Amino acid sequence: MTRTDKWEHLKCRVSSFRNNYTVIPGLYAIWNPDADSDVIVTANYKYSFDIVRTALKGLNPWVLVLDTKGINVWCAAGKGTFGTEELVKQINITSLKQVVNHKRVIVPQLGAVGVSGYKVSKATGFNVYFGPVRAEDIRSFIETGYKAGSDMRTIQFPIVERIILTPMEINPALKKFPLFALIVFFTFFELGRVFFKRDDGRLGEEDRVCVGLMGPVGRVGMAGNQPASASPA
Repeated sequence: MTRTDKWEHLKCRVSSFRNNYTVIPGLYAIWNPDADSDVIVTANYKYSFDIVRTALKGLNPWVLVLDTKGINVWCAAGKGTFGTEELVKQINITSLKQVVNHKRVIVPQLGAVGVSGYKVSKATGFNVYFGPVRAEDIRSFIETGYKAGSDMRTIQFPIVERIILTPMEINPALKKFPLFALIVFFTFFELGRVFFKRDDGRLGEEDRVCVGLMGPVGRVGMAGNQPASASPA
């Protein structure tokens, strides 16, 4: 992943830059896929696309990108842009039948609500395999014969990911309700001083870090990598 990608990913986390962060829908060759390579389906939100292609390093897959209007898979499935109709459309537009020898496409678990495997199979001949929640588990999913254990189907939201998502919520709040946002921030800051105070009344270095994070952790929300370049097939 280049420095530019990392910088753009950071901007996605803290600003409205993510609203127009897209890739062109279509079929992408990741590394050196052939006619037997798997086809992974994802959204055209570039952050999602980058995560997927990084996780697939060494697998040489095809990545079929749907036009989700720049929205991540989970949200797009709820809105209807990551769905049966769009998947059928991209399979046909890219002439996928002529690219691969098999009849399977791997759709992310979080996109299942918008995709009917039966309808896709009836319209295109391709069978839909619902993969894991996280892109990093796709390799294991494939290696185990396209089977996902309960851990691959479970959505986890640990504290680190909550902290990463926090700027998305804090930034709009600061713009629309600056006074309220500052009051909330300093309230949690003061609570942190109480909970992390040492016996001598001072804060250690590690405690200062925890206190500094307590403001952002107070309010979180849900939202929405690449060694090789990927170009439309």
